[in-house]
Amino acid sequence: METIRGQLEFQRWQRPTWIEYHFPAVAQRGTPVTYDDVEGMTDAQVDSVRHLLASQILRGRQVIRKRKARAIGFLGDGDAADDEWVIRVKQLEEALRDLCSTFGLSYPL
Repeated sequence: METIRGQLEFQRWQRPTWIEYHFPAVAQRGTPVTYDDVEGMTDAQVDSVRHLLASQILRGRQVIRKRKARAIGFLGDGDAADDEWVIRVKQLEEALRDLCSTFGLSYPL
């Protein structure tokens, strides 16, 4: 639930039009996303969050893949995938699995 709330809060700051469209009450209120907002999501909002999490997971995997590819060489400076993205992707995958199992949705990845 914390990961979902965090993603919604990130969207509130970085993509306010997304929040205005999918969570108009949060946008009108103008305050941070609360746990009550997450627990009280409608079916349409749950589906929107499912797609949001899936797109963030795919983006994270792409970043990890690019960093691994960049680290390949004769003088490799270490494991490029050893960063915050690996942890973030695992958290997002767990949040997506929990969301899908709680609301009976299919796992999109």
